[in-house]
Amino acid sequence: MNRCSWATEPILIEYHDREWGIPPEDDRGYFEILSLEAFQAGLSWYIVLQKRAALRKAFMQFEPEKVLTVDINALLQDRSLIRNRMKLEATVHNARVFLDLVTEYGSFEKYLRNLPDDPKLASKIFKRQGFKFLGPVVTESFFQAVGKIKPPHEDVCLLKEREDEDYQTNREVDFTNC
Repeated sequence: MNRCSWATEPILIEYHDREWGIPPEDDRGYFEILSLEAFQAGLSWYIVLQKRAALRKAFMQFEPEKVLTVDINALLQDRSLIRNRMKLEATVHNARVFLDLVTEYGSFEKYLRNLPDDPKLASKIFKRQGFKFLGPVVTESFFQAVGKIKPPHEDVCLLKEREDEDYQTNREVDFTNC
């Protein structure tokens, strides 16, 4: 079965096939992907996915309300995490901004619909609203990850030709016969 060339390891294949480009089901899911994308800055997505379980535990399943209570100094001692103080602090800071937007718009998905699809413009809006570590490249990756803009599947990828509607809504595609 052909996939994008970066989907070479089981953890990357699972992400590629089941998550990339599919909107999260709830605000917690949006905050998790937003945070993971910020952690990726300067790293590979493979490393971030390898650390995902530890990050979920450290950030209490990325429940934004709980993230506000995280002790950054304790996290800096945890070798299972990406121990970058600025990224850890940004995650806690972004939880506050995220919650404020959810309060204002009713959900993060509703807020996201109001943003332009252009990652450069959207990253400027993110910055004005107080988000950290969400420059244009991270914003573009986030938009692709959550399906705001279609991810760039390679021509040989089995997902390249799927119709947009099917791609966005079908989370349980059986890839075994492809």
